[in-house]
Amino acid sequence: MKVKVVANRTKGWAVKLLPSLKALLKKSGHKVVDRGADATICVGGDGTILYAFQKGRIEGAVLGIGSERSFVCHLKRTQWRKVVDVLKRKTFKTPTLVVETGKERFRAINDVVFHSSDFRVLEIDVHNGKPCCFLGDGLIACTPIGSTAYAYSAGGKELSYRSKQMQLVPICPYRRAARHTTAKEAHIRVKGKSALIVDGFVKQRSAKGFKARVYLGEPIAIFEGAGKNK
Repeated sequence: MKVKVVANRTKGWAVKLLPSLKALLKKSGHKVVDRGADATICVGGDGTILYAFQKGRIEGAVLGIGSERSFVCHLKRTQWRKVVDVLKRKTFKTPTLVVETGKERFRAINDVVFHSSDFRVLEIDVHNGKPCCFLGDGLIACTPIGSTAYAYSAGGKELSYRSKQMQLVPICPYRRAARHTTAKEAHIRVKGKSALIVDGFVKQRSAKGFKARVYLGEPIAIFEGAGKNK
C-alpha cells in the first residue's frame, strides 16, 4: 500500500516519531509517498486530521495517531506500532460538509460554525424543511465526525460516523427556543456581526451577517476503529 504521513510539526513527539514510523511502514512492505497515496496517516491528534484536510493533504483513507486526549484518532501515540494492524482493517465512508456563501465555497470534515464576533446576540433563520428562527450566539452545522466535538459540547447528539445526515446545533439559543436537529441540506440566514468558521479556521467575517447553503458533500474514507466506533 502507498502511504502518506502527515505530522504536526508543532508537537515534538509527532516529529520525533516520524523516522521510526516510516521505517516500520517500509519494513512491513508499504511504500511511503508524498502523493498518490492509498492512505494518509495523520500524526498529532484530531486537529492534525482537520488541518491536513483543509490543506488538501488527505489522500485515500484516513488513519490518525494522537495524544491521550484525542477522540477521533485510531491510536494513542504510545500505540503507534499497531499502525500496521490498522492499515489491514476495512474502511468506511463518512460525509463531509459543503458551505456556500455567495461565490465562496468551503468544505469541512468536522463542522461549519456561524458565530457572533462582537459578543452580541445574532438572529438566525434556518430552513431545512421546517423553518426555524431564533436568537443566539450562533449555529453549528456538523458532520457525523463533528457531532462528537464542539457540537456535542453545545448540546448536540452523537451520530454514528456512518450516518448520512448532518446535524444543526444552536449555540445558546435564547430561552432554548431551538434544539438540535438533523438534515441533509439547510439554508441559513444570519443577521449581525459574525464569523464563518470551517473546521476551526475563520474563513470569512461580516459586519451584517451571512446567507449560506450548507449540505452534505463528497464522503471521505476512514479506517475502522475511529472515535466512538472503536
